[in-house]
Amino acid sequence: MSKFIERLQKAGVSVVAPLGFGATRSQEKNPALALVHLSELKQIGDLNSYAPGPGNGSYIVSANKVVKSQLSSVKKAMKEGVWGVWLETATQASLEVLKKEGGDFFLFSRLDIPAEILSGDQLGKVMVIEIGQSEDTVRSIEDLPIDAVLLVGLEKSSPMTVGDTLKVGFVRDQI
Repeated sequence: MSKFIERLQKAGVSVVAPLGFGATRSQEKNPALALVHLSELKQIGDLNSYAPGPGNGSYIVSANKVVKSQLSSVKKAMKEGVWGVWLETATQASLEVLKKEGGDFFLFSRLDIPAEILSGDQLGKVMVIEIGQSEDTVRSIEDLPIDAVLLVGLEKSSPMTVGDTLKVGFVRDQI
């Protein structure tokens, strides 16, 4: 299973201190999850300034396609950090390269990519959907073998409105 998906599952869980008269043991808090989106692979040299150290966050690098030399540079810059790629186009072969180069997860937003990329469980699979998707599309996401959904389309809305909150709630309830 993907380290990113494991962290994502722990991020929303609160640790409750045990009740009773027994000796109290310190409870380990779930770490915060920082998610950083780096928009261009051309700036790989700048990754060191974004990556403060291992385990401090997860990083998403955007790419039109998987290029082994660029992924090697990302791997070198990230060291022990968890990282993945937001792909425009994806194939099973490109995901094999991503896995070999140390990538942990991938994001995809296009619905016309081959369904074969959803097979396997070694890489985390995150589907990116627009806030305005039809109800049928949103409901059918539940049947896909993906690990997470990233909702986009509210980035320019600051502060969020009540309507925006309702839209997010609708998508959350359908998935």
